[in-house]
Amino acid sequence: MGDQSTNESIGKRVARLRKLRHLTQAQLADQIGSTAKHVSEIERGVTGISIDIQIQLSEKLHCSLDYLIKGEDYKSVDSFLPSRITEILHSQDVQEMNVLMDYLNLYEKIRQK
Repeated sequence: MGDQSTNESIGKRVARLRKLRHLTQAQLADQIGSTAKHVSEIERGVTGISIDIQIQLSEKLHCSLDYLIKGEDYKSVDSFLPSRITEILHSQDVQEMNVLMDYLNLYEKIRQK
C-alpha cells in the first residue's frame, strides 16, 4: 500500500505522535491490535498500513487521517478532539454537555495549580 517514500513519511508521523503521547511501540501495538514489530515496520516505512490500522492509529494518536496520511490537517476543531467529545458536542444533549464542561473546568483548575 503506497510507495516507499509515502510509507516513510507516514511512519515518521506515527513515530513522532507516539513519542509525544509517551507510548512505547508495544503499548501502541496493544491499542491497535497489532505487534510491536509491525509498529516498528510502520515507523520505518518498511510496510504500508491498511485503512483499518490507519483509522485506529488516527484515533489512538488523536490526529486526523489527513494528517496521518498526507501530513496536512483539517482546520476544523473536530479533527483535534477525541471522537467522544465531538459526539457529545454534536448531539446537543444539554446534560452531557454540562458534564463535559464541568470536567473541562475541573481540568483547568488542576492545570493552574
